[in-house]
Amino acid sequence: STTPPQFYGILNTDDGKKRLLDQAVEEMLLYQFAKNGDWLNKPEVKQSLDKAMQQIIVSVYIQTQIADTLTVSDAELRAHYDTNPSQYTQPERFKARHILAKNLDDAKQIYARIKIGGDFQALAEKYSVGPTALKGGDLGWFEAGQMVSEFETACRKLKPGEVSPPTKTQFGWHIIKLEDYKAAEAKPFDEVKEEIRDTLLQLKQEKAVNQLITDIKQKTSVETNPDFLQAVVPVTN
Repeated sequence: STTPPQFYGILNTDDGKKRLLDQAVEEMLLYQFAKNGDWLNKPEVKQSLDKAMQQIIVSVYIQTQIADTLTVSDAELRAHYDTNPSQYTQPERFKARHILAKNLDDAKQIYARIKIGGDFQALAEKYSVGPTALKGGDLGWFEAGQMVSEFETACRKLKPGEVSPPTKTQFGWHIIKLEDYKAAEAKPFDEVKEEIRDTLLQLKQEKAVNQLITDIKQKTSVETNPDFLQAVVPVTN
C-alpha cells in the first residue's frame, strides 16, 4: 500500500474517508482555479517547482542508485551488536505504587496503618492526593532516571513487596511500595537485529553519498557566485 501510516486510522472510519475525500476535492478545485489564473507562469511558482524537481531527482537517485543497492551481512549485524552493548541494553526497571500525602503527619499516619496490615491500594485510593489515586497509586513500570532522585533512591532500598517510610521529594511526602524490579539486561540480538540493520544501512548510505559528492567535485569545476552566497548566508559584522 502507498497510503502514509498517519492516514491508517482515518481510513478506518466512514467519516475519516469522507474528510480525506473532501480535502482532496477542495485541493484540486483550488489548483484548477489557480492554474486558470496563469499561476504556473509566475516566477515564484517556477522557482518552487524547480526547487521541488531538484529535491525529487536527488531523492529518487539516492534511493534507486545507492540505497537500494546496499546490503548488510549477518556478520556485520552481529559485530555491531557485540561492540555497542550500551546501545542495546534494557535499563533497570521498577514497578511501584505510591501514596502522596498532604503533609508529613498524614504520611506517618498512613504508613503506620500499612505497617499493621492496611491495604496499600485501598489507602492510596482514599488518601493519596496525587493523580494516581484513582488507580490505587499504581505507577506501572518506569526506568532508572525517570523519577526524581529521592524517589528512585527510596525504591532502591526496597525489595519487592516492601513499603518505604515517608519519603520527601519536591512534590511532597510519599509512601512507596515496590511491587517488582528488573535489573538492566542486554536486549536479545534477534529483538534488535532489524533496528541495527536500519542503522548500518543509513551509515552506509551517508558514506556512499559523501563519496559520490567528493568524486563529483573532483571531476567538476565549481565557481561560487558571491552574490548567491550573500543571499543564502547573510554576512554579519
